[in-house]
Amino acid sequence: PALEAFLLNNTAWMAGQIDAAAGAASPYWYQVSLVLVQLMGLYDGYCDAAPASQRVFDFRAFLNIQLAGDMDDLSAAVGLAAYGTPLPHPRTAHRLAAMRGVSVDEPGVVADAARPVLDADAGLLAPVTDGAGHCSALAMVLRDPATGAATDLLAAQTAWSGFEDMLRLYKTYEMGFAAGPGGAPGSLPGRQAAFSSYGGSLFSGDDWYTLQPSSLVVLETTIGNSNATLYALYVSPATVLDWVRNIVANRVAADAPAWAGNFSLYNSGTYNNEWFILNYRAFHPGAPTLANDTLWVLDQLPGYITAGDRTDALRGAGYLASYNVPSWPDIYTLSGEAALAAQYGPWFSYNATARANIFARNVSYVHDEYSFRALMRYNDFQHDPLAAQGCDAWPPTSAENAVACRDDLNPANGTYSISALGHRDHAAIDVKYTSWAGMDPYATGTMVQAGPTYDQQPPFAWSTTTPDIAALPHLGMPDAWTMPYVWVRASIV
Repeated sequence: PALEAFLLNNTAWMAGQIDAAAGAASPYWYQVSLVLVQLMGLYDGYCDAAPASQRVFDFRAFLNIQLAGDMDDLSAAVGLAAYGTPLPHPRTAHRLAAMRGVSVDEPGVVADAARPVLDADAGLLAPVTDGAGHCSALAMVLRDPATGAATDLLAAQTAWSGFEDMLRLYKTYEMGFAAGPGGAPGSLPGRQAAFSSYGGSLFSGDDWYTLQPSSLVVLETTIGNSNATLYALYVSPATVLDWVRNIVANRVAADAPAWAGNFSLYNSGTYNNEWFILNYRAFHPGAPTLANDTLWVLDQLPGYITAGDRTDALRGAGYLASYNVPSWPDIYTLSGEAALAAQYGPWFSYNATARANIFARNVSYVHDEYSFRALMRYNDFQHDPLAAQGCDAWPPTSAENAVACRDDLNPANGTYSISALGHRDHAAIDVKYTSWAGMDPYATGTMVQAGPTYDQQPPFAWSTTTPDIAALPHLGMPDAWTMPYVWVRASIV
């Protein structure tokens, strides 16, 4: 009941904001209204096409599909307060490091000076030992070994989820909308979005997007939130949930700072992720150095967003990886991750967690696209000493400690102090990557491979997996998952 009340109040609040902004010709609320109308259109299409005998879902089912990411945080938050009416506190603020050209003077934003001092340890949800564990991501520059000049900019994401989620769709939406009321049709910087997704979903959920004509690549890994204080203070129905803010930012942003600024408005504090925003328009092969704002990183928690330019990592180390741990220090501490690291060890750290160590070691072997994608599918846990982190009993290593996890291969009778390291319904279910050539507006594309990694491990098959995994829903799926790489093209013409 509390969750239903939250969603009803959230819908009513957004409707009120859209109505109030109509006279002011607000571009932001205009885009929010278009997203909600699109969802209603999806439902209307279902009602028109489905025979009466198969028309078994109401509109709430279609809304719930969009809420797949937000729901984990909403479920945790609504248990901490009664949401019969919207909470009285102002909507949450955002902090943007080195933000240029983006207004933060929004009505109701809480200034940093007005924030309460939060003790992350005091608000820690306990016990939290499973970890976020959703996705690995990498942005990397390839360089000419002779001159040191950048020759390519690669971006990739390996999505981690349950095996029942492997029935996927790769979608391209091209929206001829205006940027605001009365604007020119088709004027959105991100009018075309190509992305990995699921049936009935208007957004990715992984998330992985290539956007045109802005030439942005947007991706994330989930960082979660282990600080209950943030839920109690900052999660309110007077907000815009992640899935809507995600779509709006993709459509209206022409560059990485603008994406961060738009996404940060009305922060819901739900589906808390670390976002990479890469601007391929800023990348020029052969240039002596990388332009500012080529790569931005944004970390979100309830009430807090920190974002800024991280192109320095590409200039220095040549790469930046993401693996479900906040990279901005303030977000890392506030999320409760630092307290978990103090209690459970480096598996919850940023610089020394297993995947950080694996990326740091294996990027030295990357010299082209083929070695890059091999890294994104890497899992040699039986022989990799870095896969031993957190395994203080039996077995000595875990298939979770890899760029592409395969937790079906962990023994069910293992003993683990961190439950995420054990046998469970959890694996890297795909990989997606693109490059400078792949982000050509007239030949945009992504290389995709579906299914769990089988580079160093046996291919996954429903007929040969363990009984608990085989019992999961998998109607419509093939038995063995040995799919090749596929080039998915989506071009602006």
